[in-house]
Amino acid sequence: MDPPRYLAPSKWQSRLLINLPISAARLTALVQVRQKCSRRIAIMRDCMKSLDRNIWHSKISTTTKIQLYNIYILSVLLYGAETWTLTTVLSAIIDSFDQWCQRRILRLHYSQHVSNHEVRRRTDCIPASEIIQSRRLKLFRGTGPS
Repeated sequence: MDPPRYLAPSKWQSRLLINLPISAARLTALVQVRQKCSRRIAIMRDCMKSLDRNIWHSKISTTTKIQLYNIYILSVLLYGAETWTLTTVLSAIIDSFDQWCQRRILRLHYSQHVSNHEVRRRTDCIPASEIIQSRRLKLFRGTGPS
């Protein structure tokens, strides 16, 4: 099965990758992590959309919605993420999805021009990439925030 077109490197990316001093095994691992992350984000995006009418657009309190998001969406997305090779690009992708979900829960439209910092303040959530980093510290060093 061929990878989806948006995951396959373009011609100029392939030429650039040939000149990089990176092993083929390392490159393969990075691509696999990116594919796994993209697949999970696509699944979780479908879950968020399917819960729109019943949960996110209901009259449930925001605190309860955030707890449901952390339990049902974020936990599945980040399952095993502490073992991923977290690049800055992958971190940005995960954080942007996390931000999209929180804006959806708060019913914020992009035309309202609410900053990301304000969304984080309203939900009292830390970025998903920071959750991954703390889990990595906990896993590999035996320390870190609980």
